[in-house]
Amino acid sequence: MALLPQDFVTSYNGFVFDPDTTVTTRLGIRPVETTDGRSIAYNEITLGLRTMIRGQPTDSFVKAARTWLTKSGGVLLYGGRGVGPIWINTGLVKDVKFGPKPKILALQPMGHKNACQLDFEVTTCIPECGDARYQFTAMDLSFKVEFRIRADGHQDRVVAGELVIPNNRLVPGSIKIRDSVDYYRDKIPTPLAVGFRREWSPWQIDASRSKLTFGWTDKEFGRNVYPVGVVACDASHDVQSDNSAAVKWVATLTANYTMAVGVSPYQAASHFRQLMLNRIFNRAKTVGGFIIPMKYRFTEPDIYGDECKCGFSFTYSMVGNPKVKGDQTNLFNILIRSGLWTRTDDNWSEWQASLQNTALNPRGASKLYFSTNEDQIVDLCSQGRAAGPPEDADDPVEQTLRNFPPPTPDKSWILYRNYIIVEGD
Repeated sequence: MALLPQDFVTSYNGFVFDPDTTVTTRLGIRPVETTDGRSIAYNEITLGLRTMIRGQPTDSFVKAARTWLTKSGGVLLYGGRGVGPIWINTGLVKDVKFGPKPKILALQPMGHKNACQLDFEVTTCIPECGDARYQFTAMDLSFKVEFRIRADGHQDRVVAGELVIPNNRLVPGSIKIRDSVDYYRDKIPTPLAVGFRREWSPWQIDASRSKLTFGWTDKEFGRNVYPVGVVACDASHDVQSDNSAAVKWVATLTANYTMAVGVSPYQAASHFRQLMLNRIFNRAKTVGGFIIPMKYRFTEPDIYGDECKCGFSFTYSMVGNPKVKGDQTNLFNILIRSGLWTRTDDNWSEWQASLQNTALNPRGASKLYFSTNEDQIVDLCSQGRAAGPPEDADDPVEQTLRNFPPPTPDKSWILYRNYIIVEGD
């Protein structure tokens, strides 16, 4: 009997294929493109094997083959065929899509219980290059960008994309996963452009915890920026005469604020006070005239709402300078004195900095994330297994060698050898 080289080995998930009867029926490699079509994410390798199981009878061996060869995420060893070693989930090289994944297991009994032909096909996904990485990095990152130019020339920028990471079980047979795509959320968003505000789209984690769908819309501010700590605001300023002579004018300044998490609603009151000073009282000092307060209004529109909303309004009468002829009826003077279209003194950099840890943060104010500890793989053949391997868990290669089917006394091999494969990680 010819001696086989030590690297001539074929096994999957603990089942070792007989080197004397095993033939390779297929070895196909399909490069899989990234979503944007600009790169190759990984190679999908399909390996087909045919072997003969012999025994008196073959039942125990066939049962073991059915158990081991129908489980995904196991250790795959294939070498000594002149195509380079394919060693998956051992050492550095790990399948990037919860594989290897068995696709076909066909059995054909031969003779009277003493022989059985086995056809097996398995698929594994790995990047193949000199500096390949198999975990804890991005495997596919793609996004689309849409620019919407508004009628006045301001614009919105809409971003939508997805991130895919390599992922698998913590170790073969574990019900814990190795990585969560949500760990990478903070690294995705681009910096906010000056003069813009951001509205987030939902962050969606797929069922495998390997793909994250994301998006956001950056909207350019108009003439005025929101005050510090404010995530949304609508304000209006209305001026009208209260009689036909147009001598006396009544005006109302209204503002509704939505505050970021953790910002006091009294901060909104301070913002409204500053708005009144800029538009009404300071304006009156500059251009003349008299301001007569008439009515104040404070509103909490939704006491149990999800957001802290604050409403304010101030109604006042505005009288021109009676010592200046025609001042009280000069519409242009009234318009200048009203303070309409006066720009606020809010600063974008200060506003942006005030929301950096809340509304503008990709995790919001609560900083929730999906952890690997919150998840486990449901497997009918793994019920009750501890969450993750113990500290003294066997190495997958050691498990594979130890699970080699033991020979029966009357059908033992004439020659066999034990060997250890060492691969640097």
